[in-house]
Amino acid sequence: MENVCQREENNKEIEKEKDEKELRAEKVRKQTGKGWLIAKLVAILVLAMGLVVMTVCIERGESFSLLLVDLRTRFVDNALFPYAFRNKLIVLAAVFLLLIVVALFTQDFWWKLKLGKWEVVVSPQAACFRWGWNLCLIVVAAAFVVQGVRFTHPTVRAAWKEWDGDALIAHAGGGIEEQNYTNSKEAFISSYEAGMRTIEIDFVLTSDDKLVCCHDWKKQMCSDYEAEYVYSEEEFLNIRIYDRFTPMSLETLMELMKIYDDVLIVTDTKDRKIELVQKEFQILVDTAKMVGAPELLDRFVVQIYDYEMYDAVEAIYSFPSYVLTLYRLGGVDEESFREHCRFLRNRDINSITMRQSWFQPEFKEIADTYGIDIYVHTVNNADTVEEMQAWGVRGFYTDYVTPDMIP
Repeated sequence: MENVCQREENNKEIEKEKDEKELRAEKVRKQTGKGWLIAKLVAILVLAMGLVVMTVCIERGESFSLLLVDLRTRFVDNALFPYAFRNKLIVLAAVFLLLIVVALFTQDFWWKLKLGKWEVVVSPQAACFRWGWNLCLIVVAAAFVVQGVRFTHPTVRAAWKEWDGDALIAHAGGGIEEQNYTNSKEAFISSYEAGMRTIEIDFVLTSDDKLVCCHDWKKQMCSDYEAEYVYSEEEFLNIRIYDRFTPMSLETLMELMKIYDDVLIVTDTKDRKIELVQKEFQILVDTAKMVGAPELLDRFVVQIYDYEMYDAVEAIYSFPSYVLTLYRLGGVDEESFREHCRFLRNRDINSITMRQSWFQPEFKEIADTYGIDIYVHTVNNADTVEEMQAWGVRGFYTDYVTPDMIP
């Protein structure tokens, strides 16, 4: 009899321990469920906030790189921008705070809804409830990724990355035999042999809509034509610049680029009208295809003269590298220079150039904030180059200074 009673007591103890274990396990499951739910809600909130910021940036034309600069500088130069998304973030945070309260509340209580004769009991532990949060997280995360790719708009280029910039740029092909602005074949080769790997070339349109390497028709031509005469490509190629140098067509230049395959060309086009700008760069693209080397286009550093020109050129071809030159925009002070730097950073352009006399040491700090390299033109004294390098100038357009002249 005692054995039977003992067994019953043992069974009761076992049952009790089992019940306690189940209660503890249920408590752990509830706590774990709450933890995961909070983590999911926080992840959804963070991703949704990122979506709001990226959407506002896209609407306002603010790039990812400029946003990073503004965040780093606490929007010092863009103080009004946070107001564009502040109210949206406040509403978003309030909504998610409410969702967190509801979610935590329903972890411990069921919702009971009486509809006519039926009593519907919805448990937050049910799979449909849990999958609802999972689906919400997946949708928000997918939208974040899609918008993120659109916002950062990465570009992949097979052969050439964006121009890192050289200390010296051969101006108008480089000086040769005490003559500058020749843009001639001999000047190109002479500059290359002197160690120059970035060469600026002037381009003008001919009367038959071709691009040739020339600064203008009014000088350096040494021909019998009047100064206002616009040459055809054939007429231009049949003269000798200063009676001794070989003129180049765009096709000739590209053939040289095939031979000297580590050279980059900085363009200096002359027309300001948008329709002419697009016409010139369409000719550039078409000529590269005609010579069977469209990859040469990624070795052109496009010099732009105003903000509109960038959009005009991009509509024709997305070149990897640009440089903004200021000489057509008039003088420059700290305020306008900061505006130019913001424009460049917003388009991931890293170079700006100006007249040597316009440079101010204060510009260097502004340029560094936005990751912009400063170039000046035209400098033909090696001591001046060294002095301005100490002030923070990155590079120089030059006719006669070569790499072996500077440290």
